[in-house]
Amino acid sequence: MNEKDVLIETLSEKLLEEGRYLIAVSGGLDSMSLLHGLLRLQKGMSLTLEVAHVDHGLREASEDERAFVEECCMEHGIPCHATRLPERPAGENLENWGRQWRYAFFEQVLGERNLDWILTAHHQQDLVETLLMRILSNKEPRALPERNEKLRALRPILGLSREDLEEYSRHHGVQYREDESNRDEGFLRNRVRHSLLPFLRDRFGSSVLENLSSQSRSLEEELSALDVLAEERTASLSGMEFGSKSWLRALRVVLEGVPVAIGCRVVRRLFLPHTQSPLSRYSSRQLRDFLLSSNVAIQLPNALEVRRKDGGIVLKELKAEC
Repeated sequence: MNEKDVLIETLSEKLLEEGRYLIAVSGGLDSMSLLHGLLRLQKGMSLTLEVAHVDHGLREASEDERAFVEECCMEHGIPCHATRLPERPAGENLENWGRQWRYAFFEQVLGERNLDWILTAHHQQDLVETLLMRILSNKEPRALPERNEKLRALRPILGLSREDLEEYSRHHGVQYREDESNRDEGFLRNRVRHSLLPFLRDRFGSSVLENLSSQSRSLEEELSALDVLAEERTASLSGMEFGSKSWLRALRVVLEGVPVAIGCRVVRRLFLPHTQSPLSRYSSRQLRDFLLSSNVAIQLPNALEVRRKDGGIVLKELKAEC
């Protein structure tokens, strides 16, 4: 298949004939190529298209990028919804914080404009970068899913390579803006992109990205299956008072009857409403082992303690020492 056509064919296969879509457009090559392809398909597929642009306010050029995206939308007669993020709180991880704000904004626009899905331009290399970043950060190797029901997000071009998009852009003369922060190797993603991936391609051949992408998708399918099994096991505890003696007794029966990987997911799911964020693999394992033991207490991240009381457990926030 010719690279200049693969984007159009992929979008035609992945999108609904009369879908109502909000496109996340940064102004870079990937998202501008996605927007260009969607505009070509718009009339033939009766697509409703609107654009969302987020200015992170981290660079002087960001205002020009916003103006560039807005002018492109005006030229093609599609609505553009742009916002600038507030100042990032001290200590917050830049990538995680930005992602939370972006998707909160996307959700707001989806609701206000009665749109169905947010479309992002994540592609094969993004999939591989995310896998490697999570492994290097000692996190569970989750992949970017093509379809995220909770976020109402679709990533229709995950199967395309960066080279596919570059060829499409060259052939069709797609205009875009380069983000110079993508060269800053102070960010883990950029170190993976500019140092690790070239090394892997050089040492293991050009197919390494496709192989890692395939492995990433397979891992996500298997981990998602474990999530489903964990959800099924927690059903037996529904209606019980969290932390009560009967709840703990029932939970121990569940944990004793499933493999550790599922048990850790059961614990993570049950405690999520009481923790500030999902427990890590390590903390989930420690908590699972505690619940099956006779130990008196265990400390979790974010200054949270789980302690036995009256045959059950209670959660307590630990005060910081002066």
